[in-house]
Amino acid sequence: MKLWDKAISNLAKGSFSSPYSGGTIFTYQYKAGSAKRTMCVVSDANDYVYGGKNYGVKGTAYWVAGHVGPAGCKKD
Repeated sequence: MKLWDKAISNLAKGSFSSPYSGGTIFTYQYKAGSAKRTMCVVSDANDYVYGGKNYGVKGTAYWVAGHVGPAGCKKD
């Protein structure tokens, strides 16, 4: 959850992009031991609301090897 928050909050140039209408890819680069990793969060413009409570940005998160930008988060 901490890496998700860091990715969503990362406003550094080149750390996020909007490749399609209403969607955004956020990234956060970090190290796990000596390995470079990137947290990728793909979200849409809708918040997750359940039981009348707004939980914030809705999306999917995953890790990729290396330090990449939003273009490197594409899954084939």
